[in-house]
Amino acid sequence: MKQFAWIVLAGFLLTQSFRSEAEEPATEISMVKGTPAGEIYLNDRLVTEPELDQELTRLQQVGGSIWYDRENPEKEPTPAQWAVSQKLADAELPMYLLNPE
Repeated sequence: MKQFAWIVLAGFLLTQSFRSEAEEPATEISMVKGTPAGEIYLNDRLVTEPELDQELTRLQQVGGSIWYDRENPEKEPTPAQWAVSQKLADAELPMYLLNPE
């Protein structure tokens, strides 16, 4: 079941990367990183879940987007990383996956 949900999330993220060029580019971008241990970094600053929620709400209000980086992307996400990914997808903001290489 987790694997199916991860595939659905990946499909959502993929569709976000093919947005129409006619759309306005995001004016504000926040970078979110989830670690296997459950730490959440927002623009290189360690934050709590409520702080992330606050930023996602702000980005929704200003038409912003997210750059998402997950430690160890070649491995299955930990439950903590999965929770962060789900939270970002639920925000329904334009999201782009960062490739650390």
